[in-house]
Amino acid sequence: MLRVLSAGGSLHSLELTQPDAWFRPFYYLYLKAILPTAARLLTGNRTAYQYLGDTIEAFPSRVSLAEEIRTAGFARVGHVGLTFGIVAIHSAFKAP
Repeated sequence: MLRVLSAGGSLHSLELTQPDAWFRPFYYLYLKAILPTAARLLTGNRTAYQYLGDTIEAFPSRVSLAEEIRTAGFARVGHVGLTFGIVAIHSAFKAP
């Protein structure tokens, strides 16, 4: 992404991420047990929703992803967690 941005350009990314620590047990109960079971009952496809939970669990935390973006060469890297950290908006800029 850094390569294709113009100097001074900005990156904004909305990602599903690791929720806040206090909310994590509730969220993963929903994501790993309730949602796949409901999906199986409603759509017959439990696997797709199991995959969603697995990929979210494996995704870096907001802090880790911000560090990866910074390491890639972006400046003024920041992030905002929304909905108890379930999603995050990452912002960064390419130096002029």
